[in-house]
Amino acid sequence: MKESLWQLFLDIKQKVQSYPNVIHSVGTDGQDVFINSDKENDSANGFVVCFDVNTFNKKIEPTFLLTANGKLEKLNGNTDHLDFHSLQLYLPFCLASVIKKDQEFPLILSHFAQSLDGYIAATNGQSQWIGNEENLIHSHRIRALCDAVIIGNNTLLNDKPKLNVRRVKGNDPIRVVIGNKNHCTQSLTGSSIGQIIRFSSDNIIKDSSVDVVKIDCKEQNYIPTSSILKTLYQKGVRSVLIEGGSTTSSLFIKEGNTDIVQYHIAPILLGSGIPNYNHSHTITSIDEGLHFEHYHFNLMGDQIMFTGYL
Repeated sequence: MKESLWQLFLDIKQKVQSYPNVIHSVGTDGQDVFINSDKENDSANGFVVCFDVNTFNKKIEPTFLLTANGKLEKLNGNTDHLDFHSLQLYLPFCLASVIKKDQEFPLILSHFAQSLDGYIAATNGQSQWIGNEENLIHSHRIRALCDAVIIGNNTLLNDKPKLNVRRVKGNDPIRVVIGNKNHCTQSLTGSSIGQIIRFSSDNIIKDSSVDVVKIDCKEQNYIPTSSILKTLYQKGVRSVLIEGGSTTSSLFIKEGNTDIVQYHIAPILLGSGIPNYNHSHTITSIDEGLHFEHYHFNLMGDQIMFTGYL
């Protein structure tokens, strides 16, 4: 991706988030960002995005339509000159505050690097690094565009991630940890001055370096993902990246609280390890599997990434 396009994504996110009025469409000439608050440009099917300023100013048909679950659709005009691959991957998170403005939950992306046989880590929990350099850069881009990034306690313990933005230009997201085990957050607190939130259902969590949010879960032995997302939404979070681990990401998917999943597929076979998705029950037929409304494959350097919309 050209650096100028990445800067444009950052500019779109910043301008859209800071715009004080209702937004009905966004246009750009590749440098400047233009916002339209004219309700006549509303679309019943999604949010209008235009990459032709003349078209934008004349208020005629849009170039792209962005749906509430983050799918970008080509509509009309010559878009061959545009990097549609990058637009698909990143534009939804630039505009999450708009496409989720009337909903209780943010836009949710679950991202993994995995082996060919579906494992995201070895049996000892090691996962660094299954993906290639391009996938690492991609994950940092998503962090820069998302308002928050979520991990579970096991990922905090095993990987000791920083969850900040180091490989690209951009701001660090809010870092969120879920779980009752009082694992040390030093890897997070030592890497950024940004906000850290820990969700727990137990009063034993004591951590002066983070904001602890206690959520009761009397009816089940885990913290409901809906409660987590509603709380984050109330704090102004409109886009979330779930970086793992498998248990945490699977729970969001099982409860229907994931919009997009991305599996970066590396040319390696592990044979055993931690799977990318943990089923709560045995799947006995193909029909019971998780199906996608839409999906696409993209090259990521010398490897491939699957993106599916739920």
